[in-house]
Amino acid sequence: MNDLPLLLKNTKVDIYADNTTIWSSEANCTDIQNTLNIGLDKANSWFKLNRMIPNTKKTKHLLIGSVRKLIHSSETTMEIYIDNIKLEEAAGEKLLGVVIDSNLSWNLHIDYLIKKIKL
Repeated sequence: MNDLPLLLKNTKVDIYADNTTIWSSEANCTDIQNTLNIGLDKANSWFKLNRMIPNTKKTKHLLIGSVRKLIHSSETTMEIYIDNIKLEEAAGEKLLGVVIDSNLSWNLHIDYLIKKIKL
């Protein structure tokens, strides 16, 4: 996995143990969508070359921005694909133990912690 970021020059890649996050920061959703889809096409070629199969059921995408920016944006949804399979859009996702949402608020993470304490 360590050579994957060398292939994906237009996106950022964060790797920690078995977690890989591919992300992009652009001016609008269309540019983010295009950059990510191009990057994921390259990543999928890399997966095939290395005899790996991405788990598209566990792979999701999340658009992150300030509340103000997302409210005033004309586009807030994206269609992201790996190997022609549309990835699910996440409302919030756990990343390295921290639950994040589209606004990077702490609400989902606090709810997650409260549920864990009650168990």
